[in-house]
Amino acid sequence: MAANIGVMDTIAALRKKAAPYTSLDPEEGKQANFWADLGLGMLPVVGTAQAGRDFERARREDDMLGMGLSSLAAVPIVGKPLSTAGRKIRSTIKAADRIAFPGIYKDPKQLAEEAAAMVRPESENLGKLFGVTREDLAKAAEQPGTAPGVIPGAAARPKGTAHGERVMEKANTRRLVNALEAGNEYAPELMQGMKGWYITDPAFARLVALVGMDEAVKRMSRLNALTAMASPSSDVITELLRGTAANRLAQAGRFGDFERYAGMTLEDRIAQGLPEDIIAIPSHAYHSTAQSPAMRKYLESGSMQMKSPKVPLYEQASRPSQLGRQSDIPVGDAHFSRGVGLPDVRGLKTVKGVTGPNAASVSTAELQELAPWWREEIAQQAGLEAVPAQATAWGLFSPQTGVDTPIGQPKLEIISDLIAEKAAATGISPEKLRDQVLLGEADLTFLERMMRAQAARKPKK
Repeated sequence: MAANIGVMDTIAALRKKAAPYTSLDPEEGKQANFWADLGLGMLPVVGTAQAGRDFERARREDDMLGMGLSSLAAVPIVGKPLSTAGRKIRSTIKAADRIAFPGIYKDPKQLAEEAAAMVRPESENLGKLFGVTREDLAKAAEQPGTAPGVIPGAAARPKGTAHGERVMEKANTRRLVNALEAGNEYAPELMQGMKGWYITDPAFARLVALVGMDEAVKRMSRLNALTAMASPSSDVITELLRGTAANRLAQAGRFGDFERYAGMTLEDRIAQGLPEDIIAIPSHAYHSTAQSPAMRKYLESGSMQMKSPKVPLYEQASRPSQLGRQSDIPVGDAHFSRGVGLPDVRGLKTVKGVTGPNAASVSTAELQELAPWWREEIAQQAGLEAVPAQATAWGLFSPQTGVDTPIGQPKLEIISDLIAEKAAATGISPEKLRDQVLLGEADLTFLERMMRAQAARKPKK
């Protein structure tokens, strides 16, 4: 009897071990090891069983190419490697027009591990300046937002887009859910850091302590809006430097200086003898088109006048919970577009005479179509709100979509590090500078940083 029990236990253990390699539904077992799955698939009996499993998965998703490749895998010895090679280079969007960013279609485990290798250790500045950790911000992001997201210019009866429907196909939906699930298993530190990326509640709490609720609402709203409007075509560091500079100058009644000078080159500003607080602001190619005019309209009207959805949804996602944080509509920036595969199905785009994939942020029509899908079929399946799901996907796909901002760090942690950097360079205490930045009396720019950045951009001889 004892021997029989031992045999049964061994069989049960083997079944559990084999689950990732034989399970019809990927979520039933743990993620399969790529090389082990490939090796087992080359065995005559096991390979045939796996081919049947993969064929049924593809049939469920109406994936004709997947069905064909699975049939090929049934051929003993050589079938599995040939089938696997075909899978590794193909899109999960049926009949995609192109593969603009091939890396997004990598094995979910590989995606997670590559992103995890780029995560920075948690900075002590976050705790010192705002009294929270990445885990605290992640827990805050797990709570539903306090206001619904609002897409500017949304149609009352949206007609949808032909290419949006293609992105929402079953195989592509499953790819994105698999990526988030793999992130939880193989990149937990990345997922924790990115979940709370938009949370700003601790900063607002400090501002309330400084000036009271009514004044804090005014100052936090302006700071959040101006930094969001500095985000088009900017990395996050540039966004924060320019946004806080615009906020400081607006607080001082000098926003005109930002309009006139913050688009000029460093050399031109120096030649004009401008003060250091103006010279230190990073320039931007879209200063006079996408950024400062939108800021001016906001300062004059008290509300965003922007028609494209990315920046307004970003501003809403970054609001403190007390001011109406939204969590139900993803911030559809360019990296979101690339991650879900939109450049593979959109029409081509010509920029400065060069025609190529359209990898821009989502349009209003696209976001209206994709938001419910992302919220209900992807984020909810991974146990997330739509906004933190977008933020974690942003981190997971970052090596593949061209993100050039530190990943794993919430925005409030990045701000904390910038405060600490400027405080060390200027001799002011980090705590005092934190308060000045929140109040709009200081920004995150300083001349030494600007000069270093300028030197780094110059080609080496």
